[in-house]
Amino acid sequence: MRTLTVIMAGFALVAVSGRARAAESRIVPAPDAVFELEIDKTGLLSGKKHVFRFERYQGRFDETSVSFSVEANSLKVLDDWKPASGALAKIREVTLGKDVLDAARFPEIRFEASALGEGPVTGQLTVRGVAKPCVVTVQRSGAFIEGMAVVKYSAFGIKEQKAALGTIGTKDEMRVRFRLRVP
Repeated sequence: MRTLTVIMAGFALVAVSGRARAAESRIVPAPDAVFELEIDKTGLLSGKKHVFRFERYQGRFDETSVSFSVEANSLKVLDDWKPASGALAKIREVTLGKDVLDAARFPEIRFEASALGEGPVTGQLTVRGVAKPCVVTVQRSGAFIEGMAVVKYSAFGIKEQKAALGTIGTKDEMRVRFRLRVP
């Protein structure tokens, strides 16, 4: 999931910049940059959401393409709805495990696009070794590129997570949100 965020951020950066670049530019983490995923809870925890932030990512872009990757293991769980003691570590473990990201087998999430411009950008998102088209909306805000995309995680072979006999679960979509500093 983190790779997805980085990829989308890189793609957005290229799409929104609106100026041709003769040389390749790099995308790297910055203290005031954010790449995260949000997944809404269902059932008894409806109205709450999981928030996952990725801390390690990299990318490159020029006037014609973007390539972005995120290290899945750099995921941090930022849920603020007061889960039970030890739950954040368990949520991270399950998210990185074989039923969700399977980070041991697929350590990175990638996004690549070759048709850049203003507005929505369509590229190829690869999660768990499965590549699917992905549309990212982006906008420039001062020294930052901001954007988001909504992705059905079941399209990438990620199993829906349920607990307590199905009375707690997650929706089959995630929102990727990013705010990256323009290099």
